[in-house]
Amino acid sequence: MGGWRFARDGSSGGSDGVRMRAEPAGVIVLERDGREHRVPTPGLTRRILWGMAGAALALAIATRVVRAMR
Repeated sequence: MGGWRFARDGSSGGSDGVRMRAEPAGVIVLERDGREHRVPTPGLTRRILWGMAGAALALAIATRVVRAMR
C-alpha cells in the first residue's frame, strides 16, 4: 500500500509532497484459549535484492581475479 500525500502552503501557493509506503510487519494470531501471538511476515523482496547484490559483488570479484591471472 502506498501513495503520495500533498500539503498546500497558503502563503506561497505551493505544495509539498511526500511518497509514503506501508507494508505489514506481521500477523496477530488469536488462539482458541484466548492467547495471542505475533507472526512476522518475511521480507521476501528484501532478501531477493540482497541476494542479487551479493551475486553482483561475487561476479565483480571473480572478474578481477580472472583478469589478474591473465
